[in-house]
Amino acid sequence: MTNPQQGIRPFRIDIPQAQLDDLHARLANTRWPGELPGVGWSRGVPLGYLKDLADYWRTGYDWRAHEAALNEHPQYITTIDGQTVHFLHVRSPEPGATPLLMLHGWPGGVVDFLDVIGPLSDPRAYGGDPAGAFHLVIPSLPGFGLSTPLAGPGMNAARMAGVFVRLMDGLTDVERRRWQSMQDFNDGYLQCNSKRPQTVTYGLHDSPVGQLAWIVEKFKELTDPEDGLPEDGVDRDRILTDVSLYWLTDTAVSAAQIYYEEISANAWSADADSGSGWSESTESMEAPDQLVADVRTFFAKVR
Repeated sequence: MTNPQQGIRPFRIDIPQAQLDDLHARLANTRWPGELPGVGWSRGVPLGYLKDLADYWRTGYDWRAHEAALNEHPQYITTIDGQTVHFLHVRSPEPGATPLLMLHGWPGGVVDFLDVIGPLSDPRAYGGDPAGAFHLVIPSLPGFGLSTPLAGPGMNAARMAGVFVRLMDGLTDVERRRWQSMQDFNDGYLQCNSKRPQTVTYGLHDSPVGQLAWIVEKFKELTDPEDGLPEDGVDRDRILTDVSLYWLTDTAVSAAQIYYEEISANAWSADADSGSGWSESTESMEAPDQLVADVRTFFAKVR
């Protein structure tokens, strides 16, 4: 088996300009549907809201600025049992820092944690206790973002856990990964991703507006205030950086495969008692100070 410690390579994100030009052209040429009047968000993302957000994505959002911000953090690529794994590895300046693996969910990515990297890795610089510092490893899940392509079928939660155990091998005092199984209160997303991920992907892969609507509705449902807009809880540019990574890395289908592996391939019932695990990633963007406090409180108890 591949030893990841022998094959870790530095990495920087550098999306070809042709991909950005294609994105802008597709956004400009979107064929917009109609909608029933007066239904708001009750039947999905409102047309007026999505038009405005898509126009901002095309004319106001600066991918290169956010690409540069991501590249400020040390990134690496390795291969573990045939699977490409991309990850951020941010070492704390505190020599006694605790290694911490931080995992996103769908439809998140490594951008979920950008606001907590500094306070967790260098608490001294943020007025915190240096004894609560962490060396951070923040991977893109297999099939998500830059951890592509999928090596093949069967990349379920258990296999992902094995990949990350291998990734962390060699570091000390690694916290066990906590994977929460695959339920979501929005059953439409769960059913589509778990039953027919390939069919769903054609629309998401071909239309940036389709990808945008698919993801922004989750931000709407998983942020506060409940009756507000997604950007009331999470910065609009941060939302679009998340969506852009899915679009620019062509990972609409590969990111949905884990739902199939966990539910359809394992004959798992959608009524099983479980949790989505995405709220923690939402918290890291919507309330990063609270997430930092939660992590520090937990590890203060177990140290």
